[in-house]
Order: sequence, then C-alpha cells, then structure tokens
Amino acid sequence: MQNDNTPSFLEAFIGSFVNFKKYPAYTKRSGLSSAAHYLLLVTLCCSLYAFATTSWLTTNISPYMDELAENTPTIKVVDGEAFVDIEQPYFVETEGTKIAVIDTTQKADIYLDEYKQIIVISKDRISSKDANGKIQAFKFSDIQNNFTLNSSTVAGWVEVVESWFLPGVFLLCFLWQVCWKAMQLFITAGVITLIQKSRPNFLVHLKLATLALCPAMAFGVLNYALGLFAFPIPAAAFIFWGILAGLTYYGSEQLRNTPEYG
Repeated sequence: MQNDNTPSFLEAFIGSFVNFKKYPAYTKRSGLSSAAHYLLLVTLCCSLYAFATTSWLTTNISPYMDELAENTPTIKVVDGEAFVDIEQPYFVETEGTKIAVIDTTQKADIYLDEYKQIIVISKDRISSKDANGKIQAFKFSDIQNNFTLNSSTVAGWVEVVESWFLPGVFLLCFLWQVCWKAMQLFITAGVITLIQKSRPNFLVHLKLATLALCPAMAFGVLNYALGLFAFPIPAAAFIFWGILAGLTYYGSEQLRNTPEYG
C-alpha cells in the first residue's frame, strides 16, 4: 500500500532520467507501477527508434526505390517465361551503379559472375547476389498464374512499403526490446543482489534496474541515431551496461545506508 509520501508515477518516471539520488524513494512504488514504468519506457524508445529509422529510409532509400519504380519496364511472365519488348540488356542504375539488369536472351550467371551485387531478371527466373556473394534465385514457373510487372505495379509496392515501414519497424522493435530489455533487467538485478548479499532483496534491485534502464535506453537511442546519421559512439555497449549496472548499484548502496537495510 502506497502512502501519501510515495512519489507519483509521473514524478518517478521523469526523475528516473535525471534524479538518481531519489531512486530509493522511487522504489517505494508498487511492482505494478514498476511494470507500467518499464512498458512506457520501451514504448517511447521504440517510437524514437522507428522514427529515426523511417527518417533515414526517407532520406537515403526512398529516392532510389522511387527511381527504380519509374525505370521498371513492362515485363510479362507467361507459362513461367519472361517477355519484354525493350532493347536488352536493360540496366537499372542509381548514381552510376548498376543494381539490376533485365536480359531474357542470356543466362543470369553471366551477370552474377561479373558484378559483386546485382539483381538479374532472365528468361525463366529472377536472381540476386548480395554484397557477401550469396546468390538466391526464384523461378517464374513456381508461380501458377501468368502476370505482368510494370512501373505502376512496382510503384504500388513501394508505396505500401513506405506507408507501413514506420508501424512495422515499431512493432518489430517493440517485440524485440520488450523481451531483451527484460532479460537485461533480470541479469542486472540478479548480479547486484548477489553482490549486495540480498540487502536489499531481488525485487527492490529489479525496481532499481528498471529506473536505471531509463538513462541507459536514452543513451542507446542517442547512439542509434548518431550511428544512422553521423557516427556511432565507441564502446557503446559497455557504456550502456555501465549506466544500467552502475546506477542500479548506486541506488542499492543508498538503500543499504538506511535503517531499513543497514
């Protein structure tokens, strides 16, 4: 039961980012409040991750996707074979770099051997080679129906990808972070509990770790954004764990000096 002197949820949430000396007081809030604190933190940080990633996509990838859509000729696939009425080979380029080629008159291997990274549309399949040299191929005969691929079709795909990218990235990020960060909290709380010989107990250390996760994740978001648009911070993982474990231990030491745990 929380008394009138217990910090409010909003006070504890905002204070966890900046007011490290009050961590012991914030642990007086209930376990349910701590869980809500955790979920709100992960939601906010994943939103920032998604916005930063979408912004990077819009700036660096979307123009090339739009250009690719505009330059896509009409390709008809009938009975597992591709037909085009353009001069071949037909290359798709971005900033002078060939990223795809359409040639139904020759085998895809000719281009896969020549280029480090490329997509090849040949007579009976679409093949791709990534920067690591891995080659994948999909035969048109695996599709039961005939179809036509043109600029409008690709533009529609690009529009769908761009419109769903933000919520898609957020959902994937949230599902990953909500599990991974929980594991990090349990690891941190467990280790500090052992170091402190269960004074305070594991639950209190878990609350402290949840509070410490706020500045740690804020640092993580900053490092991610810098990595996308400028340069990542060296040894970022060690700094993250240092913030998380260091502030958890700092709060624990404050509690050990109180009459309740002294």
